[in-house]
Amino acid sequence: MFFRTALSALALTSLLSFSAQAVPLYSQAFLNDLGYSSQNDTSAVGGLGNFSTVFDNFTLLSDASVTDISWFGGFFDFTVPTPVSSWTIQFYGDDVLTDGFGTYTVPGAVLATESFVGLANATLLPGGSYSYSHTLATPVNLQAGVQYWVSIVADLPYDPGGQWVWSNGSGG
Repeated sequence: MFFRTALSALALTSLLSFSAQAVPLYSQAFLNDLGYSSQNDTSAVGGLGNFSTVFDNFTLLSDASVTDISWFGGFFDFTVPTPVSSWTIQFYGDDVLTDGFGTYTVPGAVLATESFVGLANATLLPGGSYSYSHTLATPVNLQAGVQYWVSIVADLPYDPGGQWVWSNGSGG
C-alpha cells in the first residue's frame, strides 16, 4: 500500500443537536489542483486491491462528534472512466514511527471505518475536479487537542489514465 500524507482538501462538520445547521470543525482551502491517488482497485480479475491511500492529519479545537465530511478530488486525466460509486472513509489515532532518518507521526489504530455505496454527492467543478460530501451513518467522537488522521479511498476498477485522486488543500 502506498503511504502518503498530504494537506488534502477536507472539511469535517458536526450537526448540533439544537440546530439544523452543520458547524465546521476543521476545514482546508481547496487548491483546485489534483493531489495523490487514493484508490482501492476492485477489478474482478487480477486487481491491485488498496494500492494507494492518502492520509490527512488534523487536530480539533474542541471535543466533537463528526457527522459529515466533505472533500475534493478527481481523475488524473480529468476524464471519468467509471464514476466512483463506492467509498471507504477511515479515522485513525496517531502513532510515532522512528527509522534511520528520523521520527515521524503517522496514522495509528483505526478508530472508525465507513464504507458506503453512492456517488457521495459528486458535483463537477470548473477545471475538472469534483466536490464530494457524505453524512456518516455513525458519528465519530473525537477529543480536542489530539492529532487524528483520516483517509478517503475511492473503490473502483483500476484505470492507469483515470485513477481517482484526493485533491490538495492548504491551511487547516
